[in-house]
Amino acid sequence: MKKFISVVLIATVLLVSFFGLFHLGKTNQNRYYAKAWCEFESENAKLVFTFDDNDFVWMLDKGDKIPTTDKVILVMDSNGTEEYSDDIIIDYSEDK
Repeated sequence: MKKFISVVLIATVLLVSFFGLFHLGKTNQNRYYAKAWCEFESENAKLVFTFDDNDFVWMLDKGDKIPTTDKVILVMDSNGTEEYSDDIIIDYSEDK
């Protein structure tokens, strides 16, 4: 009986882990990286990222870093659509 319970517990853990990894990989399908031009607007405390003739605004929060270079890499979420205009910036970092 103990062996049967052990096998069931191990199988359950493996099954839950598999579906957890499957879901994790599935949720990031809309993400992509884009090289962008960055402009800091100090009066409005925002960064304006431009690529592919589209502007994306990032309102600075406490702890957000201001890039020291004009070229950045954006991590974007496409929302499952083909248009850039409704995409969301997830994160940004300096392009090296």
